[in-house]
Formats: sequence, structure tokens, C-alpha cells
Amino acid sequence: MGAFFCLRLSTVVVAAALMTLTTAPMQLTAGLERLFSPAKRLGVPVAELALMISIALRFIPVLVDEAERLRKAQISRGADFTGNPIRRARSLIPLLVPLFVAAFERADHLALAMESRCYQPGAERTHYHQLTLATRDLVAATLVLLTIAAIYLSR
Repeated sequence: MGAFFCLRLSTVVVAAALMTLTTAPMQLTAGLERLFSPAKRLGVPVAELALMISIALRFIPVLVDEAERLRKAQISRGADFTGNPIRRARSLIPLLVPLFVAAFERADHLALAMESRCYQPGAERTHYHQLTLATRDLVAATLVLLTIAAIYLSR
């Protein structure tokens, strides 16, 4: 059962990695917005939700690099990240505080950049490229559904 769970988890990670590596962020945002469009009728701010997901995906590698840089800086200052889990958790506090400060600073800079470009939440937007459903999209969706069905039926 553990091996099956690891297989499921690795399948999700690989699928997410393939999607983010092969799809441009603007296409991903447009696709998410179109996917969530039925929720517009319920009053969900679909464009803002898609934008938040896109920004989060874009900043994950930045935060990972920042965390690694901070970890190396703490190690060079004599920090010890080994030991039992409680000691390791305590030793991460000097790493997490500057990471959160840097993340909030980046978010503030991004908000200022969006405001300077006159971004208005809730404004109706048009798209330069309209998304259309192609044959390769149907093939990919069928493969995903077959994978999900195989995982579900193998339980």
C-alpha cells in the first residue's frame, strides 16, 4: 500500500512538473481562467484566482533558491541543521524568518509593479490569443482520465 501511495504521489509530481515545464505562464493563466469560468456565475473572482495560482507557480523556484541561499549562509555562520526532529525544527527558525521577510518584500514589489501598470482587479479583460480545443488537447485529457481510472481501479 505504501508503494502504491508513493507511485500515486510521484505521478502527481511528474504531471505537475511536465505541465509547468511545457506550458508558458501566460498560457497556464489563460487555461486556468477558462477552466474556472463556470465558477464566475457563483461570484468567484476567476481571473484573480488564476492570476494568484500563476504567480504562486512562478515564485516557487525563486523561494526555493532563496531558501537554499539562506541555508548556505546560515551553515557558513556555524548553524547546525542535524539532530533529532525537534532540534532541526528549532534550527530552521533563523532560516524561515528571513525567508518570509524576503517573500513579503517580493510580494510588495510585485503589488507596486502591478499598480504602476494600472492593474484593476475585477476589470473585464480580453485575450490576444483565444484558446481553442485541439485534437492534442483531447488526447491529453483522455490519457489523464485513463491514468486516473487506472489508479482508481487498481485500488
